Amino acid sequence: MSGVPRCLCGEALPAFLEALTSLRVRWPDKRILAAKADVTSAFRNVRISPDHAHKFRYVVGDVLVADLRLTFGWAASPGLWGVLASAAEHSHRNTSLANARLLPEGIAMMSHVKKKPPWEKGTPTPIPSSAG
Repeated sequence: MSGVPRCLCGEALPAFLEALTSLRVRWPDKRILAAKADVTSAFRNVRISPDHAHKFRYVVGDVLVADLRLTFGWAASPGLWGVLASAAEHSHRNTSLANARLLPEGIAMMSHVKKKPPWEKGTPTPIPSSAG
Protein backbone atom coordinates (compact mmCIF):
# COMPACT_ATOMS: atom_id res chain seq x y z
CA MET A 1 0.00 0.00 0.00
CA SER A 2 2.66 2.47 -0.99
CA GLY A 3 0.11 5.04 -2.18
CA VAL A 4 -1.70 5.21 1.17
CA PRO A 5 -0.40 7.94 3.51
CA ARG A 6 0.73 6.95 6.98
CA CYS A 7 -2.01 7.29 9.63
CA LEU A 8 -1.25 10.12 12.07
CA CYS A 9 -4.33 9.63 14.25
CA GLY A 10 -3.03 6.94 16.59
CA GLU A 11 -5.66 4.27 17.01
CA ALA A 12 -8.59 6.50 16.05
CA LEU A 13 -8.83 5.34 12.42
CA PRO A 14 -8.34 1.61 13.11
CA ALA A 15 -10.90 1.81 15.94
CA PHE A 16 -13.38 3.55 13.63
CA LEU A 17 -12.89 0.94 10.90
CA GLU A 18 -13.32 -1.88 13.42
CA ALA A 19 -16.56 -0.32 14.70
CA LEU A 20 -17.80 0.16 11.13
CA THR A 21 -17.07 -3.48 10.25
CA SER A 22 -18.81 -4.64 13.42
CA LEU A 23 -21.92 -2.63 12.53
CA ARG A 24 -21.97 -4.08 9.01
CA VAL A 25 -21.73 -7.65 10.36
CA ARG A 26 -24.50 -6.99 12.86
CA TRP A 27 -26.83 -5.20 10.44
CA PRO A 28 -25.89 -6.28 6.89
CA ASP A 29 -29.00 -4.78 5.25
CA LYS A 30 -29.14 -1.43 7.08
CA ARG A 31 -27.68 1.89 5.97
CA ILE A 32 -24.78 3.00 8.16
CA LEU A 33 -24.57 6.76 8.52
CA ALA A 34 -21.72 8.82 9.90
CA ALA A 35 -21.63 12.46 10.91
CA LYS A 36 -18.75 14.80 10.25
CA ALA A 37 -18.37 17.68 12.65
CA ASP A 38 -15.83 20.46 12.43
CA VAL A 39 -14.59 21.05 15.96
CA THR A 40 -11.79 23.45 15.08
CA SER A 41 -13.61 26.39 16.68
CA ALA A 42 -15.74 24.46 19.17
CA PHE A 43 -13.31 24.45 22.08
CA ARG A 44 -14.00 26.80 25.00
CA ASN A 45 -16.93 28.48 23.23
CA VAL A 46 -19.68 27.33 25.59
CA ARG A 47 -19.91 29.89 28.39
CA ILE A 48 -20.91 28.94 31.91
CA SER A 49 -22.79 31.31 34.17
CA PRO A 50 -20.86 32.18 37.35
CA ASP A 51 -23.89 30.81 39.23
CA HIS A 52 -23.21 27.36 37.75
CA ALA A 53 -19.39 27.40 37.63
CA HIS A 54 -19.15 25.41 40.87
CA LYS A 55 -20.57 22.42 38.99
CA PHE A 56 -17.52 22.40 36.68
CA ARG A 57 -14.76 22.95 39.24
CA TYR A 58 -11.58 20.92 39.64
CA VAL A 59 -8.45 21.07 41.76
CA VAL A 60 -4.87 21.40 40.51
CA GLY A 61 -2.42 21.13 43.39
CA ASP A 62 -3.68 23.59 45.98
CA VAL A 63 -5.64 25.70 43.47
CA LEU A 64 -9.40 25.36 43.01
CA VAL A 65 -10.32 26.14 39.39
CA ALA A 66 -13.89 27.23 38.64
CA ASP A 67 -13.80 27.56 34.86
CA LEU A 68 -16.36 29.80 33.15
CA ARG A 69 -16.17 27.94 29.84
CA LEU A 70 -16.52 24.27 28.99
CA THR A 71 -13.21 22.98 27.71
CA PHE A 72 -14.81 20.50 25.26
CA GLY A 73 -11.66 18.43 24.94
CA TRP A 74 -7.93 18.62 25.42
CA ALA A 75 -6.81 20.17 22.17
CA ALA A 76 -8.07 21.98 19.12
CA SER A 77 -7.26 19.04 16.87
CA PRO A 78 -9.04 15.67 16.70
CA GLY A 79 -5.82 14.20 15.28
CA LEU A 80 -3.86 15.32 18.33
CA TRP A 81 -6.65 14.02 20.56
CA GLY A 82 -6.33 10.62 18.86
CA VAL A 83 -2.61 10.52 19.58
CA LEU A 84 -3.14 11.57 23.22
CA ALA A 85 -5.98 9.08 23.67
CA SER A 86 -3.78 6.30 22.27
CA ALA A 87 -0.95 7.27 24.62
CA ALA A 88 -3.31 7.28 27.60
CA GLU A 89 -4.72 3.89 26.60
CA HIS A 90 -1.22 2.44 26.16
CA SER A 91 -0.19 3.77 29.57
CA HIS A 92 -3.34 2.38 31.18
CA ARG A 93 -2.85 -1.08 29.66
CA ASN A 94 0.88 -1.25 30.47
CA THR A 95 1.13 0.35 33.91
CA SER A 96 0.57 -1.30 37.26
CA LEU A 97 1.21 -0.23 40.84
CA ALA A 98 4.46 -2.20 40.69
CA ASN A 99 5.92 -0.27 37.72
CA ALA A 100 4.23 3.16 38.01
CA ARG A 101 6.51 6.19 38.28
CA LEU A 102 5.29 9.07 40.41
CA LEU A 103 6.23 12.58 39.36
CA PRO A 104 8.04 14.67 41.96
CA GLU A 105 6.15 17.54 43.53
CA GLY A 106 6.61 20.92 41.96
CA ILE A 107 6.31 19.85 38.31
CA ALA A 108 4.15 22.38 36.48
CA MET A 109 1.49 20.02 35.14
CA MET A 110 -0.76 22.90 34.06
CA SER A 111 1.88 25.25 32.60
CA HIS A 112 0.17 25.00 29.20
CA VAL A 113 -3.07 26.54 30.52
CA LYS A 114 -3.54 30.16 29.47
CA LYS A 115 -4.86 32.46 32.17
CA LYS A 116 -7.77 34.61 31.02
CA PRO A 117 -9.85 37.32 32.68
CA PRO A 118 -12.54 35.85 34.94
CA TRP A 119 -15.46 36.79 32.69
CA GLU A 120 -15.94 38.00 29.17
CA LYS A 121 -18.71 40.17 27.81
CA GLY A 122 -21.62 38.24 26.41
CA THR A 123 -24.46 36.06 27.53
CA PRO A 124 -23.70 32.72 29.17
CA THR A 125 -24.94 29.69 27.29
CA PRO A 126 -28.27 28.79 28.92
CA ILE A 127 -28.43 25.50 30.78
CA PRO A 128 -31.57 23.50 29.93
CA SER A 129 -33.87 22.91 32.90
CA SER A 130 -33.62 19.16 32.24
CA ALA A 131 -29.86 19.28 33.02
CA GLY A 132 -30.57 19.46 36.75
